[in-house]
Amino acid sequence: MLTIEARLTLFFIVCIIEVMFLLSIMIINLKSINVISFDGNHMRIGGEIVVTVRLGSGNQRLLSYLFENQDTPISVEEVEKALGKPCYLSKVIDNLRIPKHISKRIFHISDGNKTVIFSPAVLGKKASK
Repeated sequence: MLTIEARLTLFFIVCIIEVMFLLSIMIINLKSINVISFDGNHMRIGGEIVVTVRLGSGNQRLLSYLFENQDTPISVEEVEKALGKPCYLSKVIDNLRIPKHISKRIFHISDGNKTVIFSPAVLGKKASK
């Protein structure tokens, strides 16, 4: 039979192991919360749909192009080619209807509205298509 001190020590060891296990699960879940993905019809953040686009629409073509070219400067000419019409970058990004607080973090328009960089990794892991 174990002494009271041995039982308490064993109890504390089990508690510490359980707390470490729960913390590791929480950390894994927190890392996946901000994962951005696009399945061709829905843009999701952490599994929650934030944007729905019609298949074949300009927004769908643009999001597909952006996800294929993450973290790469994309010229207005490339965006126009993807959309099939002339555009103004900031207006096109606004038309995606991504919530402003997210859009401001993942899109970086520079060179006087001539290039855009789509960086979804700032919200979490590298985005997936």
